[in-house]
Formats: sequence, C-alpha cells, structure tokens
Amino acid sequence: MIEILKKYNKHIIISAGAILIIAISVYFFVNNFLYPERKQLADISSTIMSINENLKKPIVSSSMDTELAVSTLTDNLSKLLKEKNKLEQIKPSAKYKNTYDNLTLGLNNNMKLYEQTLNIMKNPSSKDIQASLQNLTKYEEDCIKYYKLCKSNGVSVNLSSSFSNFFSSVSSYVNQLVKLNRDSDIKTSQKNDFLIAFDNCIKNFYPLKEDLSAAVTRAQDENRSLSGIESDVENKIVQLEKLKTSLYEISVPSDGVECFSDFEETLNSYDTYISTLSEALKSQNNQAEKLKDAFSKYDDMNSSYENFNKSYDDYKSKN
Repeated sequence: MIEILKKYNKHIIISAGAILIIAISVYFFVNNFLYPERKQLADISSTIMSINENLKKPIVSSSMDTELAVSTLTDNLSKLLKEKNKLEQIKPSAKYKNTYDNLTLGLNNNMKLYEQTLNIMKNPSSKDIQASLQNLTKYEEDCIKYYKLCKSNGVSVNLSSSFSNFFSSVSSYVNQLVKLNRDSDIKTSQKNDFLIAFDNCIKNFYPLKEDLSAAVTRAQDENRSLSGIESDVENKIVQLEKLKTSLYEISVPSDGVECFSDFEETLNSYDTYISTLSEALKSQNNQAEKLKDAFSKYDDMNSSYENFNKSYDDYKSKN
C-alpha cells in the first residue's frame, strides 16, 4: 500500500512539474506574441552589458592603460550607438513604456559617460577638466540609476564590477590630472609674476649702464670740470642701491634661479665699475690711469650683462 502511494505521489510531482514548465513556456510564448518589444528590449540590454564588460581590458594590475582605454571606449561607443539605433526603432506598448524610457535614459548617459571620458583622455591639459570630472560623476550616477529602473518585466541591465572598476580608475586619473594642471597653473602664475617684476628691474638698470667714457673724454678735451659727471655717477650709485632692494624683494621660482644669479653677477660687476669710476673722478693723482681702469671694468660688466641676456632669453623661451 505504501509503495503504491509513493508511486502515486511521484507521478503527481512529475505531472505538476511538467504542467508548470508548460505553463511558463505558454506564458512567455503568449507574452512574446502579445509584447514583442519585451524580447527586443531584453536583447538590447544583454548586448549593453556585454559591451560594458569590455571595460576590463584597459585595467591591468589596478592601473589603467590610457591608450588601450581610448581604443576600447571608441569601439564600445560605436557599438552602443548601434544599440541606440535599434532602440529607437521600437514602439513600446503601455506595459513596457517605463522600461523603454529608463533603458533609453540609461543608454544615453552611458554614451555621455564614454564621450566625456574620451574627451578628457584626448585633452588632458584642458582648463575645464574639473568641470569634466563633475560631469563624469553625474553621468555615471544617472547611468546606473536608470539601468536599475529597468529591472521589471523581464528586462535588466546589471553592470559588472568591470564597469565600476574602470570608472573608479578614470576618476583617480582625472583627479591626478586636476592636481597636475593646478600645479602647472601655479607655476605659470609664479613665472609670470616673476617676469613682470624682473623685467621692471632690468628696465631700471638699463639707463644706469650708460657708457660715460665718451662724456669724460669730451670734458677733458674741452678742459671742462668733471663735477657734472661726478654728480651723475653719485646718482647712479643711489639708484643702484634702490634697484638691489627691489630685486631682492622678488620671489624667484626654482627654474629662474640661474638667470636671477646671472643678473646679480651683472649688478655686482656694475657696482665695482661705478664705485671705481666715482673714486677716479674724485682723484687728484694718476686720474687718467684710474679712469682707464674704471672703464675696463665697464667692459667686464658689459660682458656679464650679455651673458645674463642669453640665460634670460633661454628661460623665457621655456614653457
């Protein structure tokens, strides 16, 4: 009797299972017949997941190969565009309208996310990269949000860890670019400030380096007093000290130290020349020899100034 009951229960279970399978098959058959867009949406969502899975390729040992990332994103974007075109051909029924709309919004943000990432990688020095990072975050959040809303009526887009890992690496990459660009901007600003102040010092030095040998020779030939020239020299000494004060108030960037030092050397050489000339003009003994010695020091100063000009031109030509 017990054996008979066991066989009977077994037949019931098998029959129930068969009926359930048939019922499910009939349900999907009827559902696909009445709502053909369900299968179309499901196929598109499956393809979208497969395309996004390719994002694992550029990530190697937790770091991103940017060249491979650009290639992968470009290829994926082309594939997503094809899916978008397929999606636009679907005329959803009321039952699948929300699913269709959410899938469309998710796909649009997916593509914007790719486009924004490509734009950043192709223009890493862009001035609006901080805004680009904010756009990236928004597109990623919206993409995930709308894809999650598709989880109804048998349609879903489950983004794998490849997607999140890739865009996490992208965010780190962009943050690094932001820092590098900020540092570059600061460096450029410092250089510009330095150039403005330094150029002003050079401009103030130019009239000081006047060659006075001709004026001295002419005064001697005409038996005129050298007092006027002596007064001019004393004024130049005062202006030189003011120039030095201004020079040492300048903040010098690390890459500008060489040309700054060359200008310092020129001023020191000029200081030696103008001091020697001042003493020679006041001298009563061997004045001619002392003047000759002073003007030889002017030539030394001029050579130093030419050397400075070369180093300064090199500095200004650098980025």
